[in-house]
Amino acid sequence: MKKEAIKKEFAGKEEFVLSLVAILEKVARAAVKQFLTPQEAQAVFGISRQYLSSLSKMGCFPRYCPSKSVTLYRYDEIEAWLLTRRETGDTKWSDFENEGTSIDDSKI
Repeated sequence: MKKEAIKKEFAGKEEFVLSLVAILEKVARAAVKQFLTPQEAQAVFGISRQYLSSLSKMGCFPRYCPSKSVTLYRYDEIEAWLLTRRETGDTKWSDFENEGTSIDDSKI
């Protein structure tokens, strides 16, 4: 019964589902690896290969080059750098709640 409901839900969306499965497989494979290629890092973290290269040149995290044609990045170093980039908002939820309650009757 569940299989039929799933087939009806995703009818005509096979291409989308297959592409999503491919992306998830790449992310799962890369998550267990210690070193990532630029393509894998792009798939996992959503950072372009060019930006990864420029970040490594600026010294944000090192890149590893076991040969001239292969560049690798460590998963945990990219993740640590991303965690340092956290931004906190300067507004509180209560500011939004109070904004909606104050109605100026003169504008109605």
